[in-house]
Order: sequence, then structure tokens, then C-alpha cells
Amino acid sequence: MDPRTAARALAAGRVALGIGLIIAPTRFTRAWIGPEAAAAPGSRVLARGLGIRDAIIGGIALHTVDHPQVGARWMRMAAVADTIDLLATVVARKALPSAGVIGVGALAGGAAAAGLALAAQLEGGADAPAEPPLPPPD
Repeated sequence: MDPRTAARALAAGRVALGIGLIIAPTRFTRAWIGPEAAAAPGSRVLARGLGIRDAIIGGIALHTVDHPQVGARWMRMAAVADTIDLLATVVARKALPSAGVIGVGALAGGAAAAGLALAAQLEGGADAPAEPPLPPPD
């Protein structure tokens, strides 16, 4: 799979996860933070905020993937967000369900690593669409 296609898939997954968090926050956070915590009104507010963040980051990443410099920056920014999610989960791991820590660790850690690798490939521009040639001088 070429880097742009992989970046699109990663960004689309982020959009889908974000929409899921917005529409069904309890369902999407139950395994991560536990059923009681996920059902709390404050948790639903935070999950929806996280969801809109991911939907926006993913949407912009999808929109910019064909622009080597900008697309690479958005992939790195998404990787930073994933790294923060991973670190926040690790810090709170004793209060979270083990399956949630492992699941979010794999998802956020994998997405962060993939995002950084894809950013490097996109920035290299090897797979970027060619710029149109300049017209010949008159």
C-alpha cells in the first residue's frame, strides 16, 4: 500500500472513531474507562469532545494528504494526539480496566507510530502527485 493510501485509511479510521465517540460515547469508552465511568455524564461530555477532536484531525488529514508538506504535518499532529492519549492511559492504568489499557495502548501506540512513519514518507514526496509543468516562456 502506498503512503498516501495508508494515510487516507488511518485518517478515515480516526474520523470514524471520532464520529462513534460523538454518537455513542458510553459504548465507545466502556472498555477503555469501565462501564460505570463511561456512563457518567461528565465522561460522555469528555468523550464527545475527544470525538470531535479526532473527527476534525482525521478530516483535515484526509483533505491534505495529497500535499506533501501540509499532509505530513497533519499526520505528525495526529500522532502527537495519539501519543497523549496513550500517555494519559498509561498514567491512569491502575484505575482503568486492563483490557482498556491494552486496547488503547495498541490502538493509540500503533496509530502514533504509523502516523509518524507515514508523515516521513509523505514529506519525502516520493509518492506525491507531480506538480504541473510551467508553461514555456513566450
